[in-house]
Amino acid sequence: MREHAGRYAVVDAAPEQARADAAAAGWEELGGTERTIAALVADGLTNGEVASAVHLSPHTVNYHLRRIYAKLGIRSRVELARLALSAPRRLLSP
Repeated sequence: MREHAGRYAVVDAAPEQARADAAAAGWEELGGTERTIAALVADGLTNGEVASAVHLSPHTVNYHLRRIYAKLGIRSRVELARLALSAPRRLLSP
């Protein structure tokens, strides 16, 4: 929620914290392959590079990414990278 105080917007952190909590719970739902793919994407690899690393097709990697996004409640690689960088490393290992 935003409130304007003069020239500056005051942003309520509660929705962002709730989203972060939901994402943390989502990490627990990820399977081993999904965690591996999430970690590789967070490291900056493209779908093709991830596919080569895990011996899957790029189409299959894309499928896994859509499932990861749904489980974590996110919509992009950028959000995935941000969550992965803030998540405990144990949640990213398969």
